[in-house]
Amino acid sequence: MESLARVAGRFQRADEIRRLPLPAGQGRGPIYLEDVATINDGIEEQRVFVSLNGLPAVKVTIQKQPDANSIAVVEGIKAKLEDLREAGLVTEDMTLQVLLDE
Repeated sequence: MESLARVAGRFQRADEIRRLPLPAGQGRGPIYLEDVATINDGIEEQRVFVSLNGLPAVKVTIQKQPDANSIAVVEGIKAKLEDLREAGLVTEDMTLQVLLDE
């Protein structure tokens, strides 16, 4: 079975991910991600391909939490994208395009 996970943080090495602590029941010792999952530091064959107007693309989906303000979330995303552009992480040759905004 393959599961997706969301991790808030930045990792420099796979060992940091392996030692990520997981919530354990009361009275239990520490449980780490490596205890319940296989962590591979490598490259796999690309399985998912995204294109837009016939060109290769990267798709990013952002979902707000149910109790979050939609307008505040959208404004926050726009501000973060501008920060990334100013930092040079979104270069002039990149096109950012909103495909769906609910």
